[in-house]
Amino acid sequence: MTHRTQSLKGFFLALSLSLALAGAGPAFAAQGALMTGNTLAVLCTSDKQDSLFACQSYIAGIIDYHHLIKGLGTAPSVDFCLPAGIKMAQIKDVVTAYIIRHTEHQDFVASPGVTMALFNAWPCKGARWR
Repeated sequence: MTHRTQSLKGFFLALSLSLALAGAGPAFAAQGALMTGNTLAVLCTSDKQDSLFACQSYIAGIIDYHHLIKGLGTAPSVDFCLPAGIKMAQIKDVVTAYIIRHTEHQDFVASPGVTMALFNAWPCKGARWR
């Protein structure tokens, strides 16, 4: 399986999980979001394996989409560069801490909070938020 195939699989898995979770109740409906920052934080701080899997899959989908738009030559307005060899558990911890600390992301769609967390932790050299 190629890296691109794995990335697309991860993205679609995260999207599928988000859509499945959307029917789980009003916590997912805030601001029309399929996944709110608060819901992501709850999943990411859970001790249940399926919740942690959903959390990490959602974050991986955001990362994969970011790489996709960069690969297509579309410069993202908030760019991040993850260090080589970084573990998903570390990324999850950084994203979770950011969303919990920045309450403005809790009742809004989770993807901007994930992106901002990654940008704040690992900006690309010379990158700045436009």
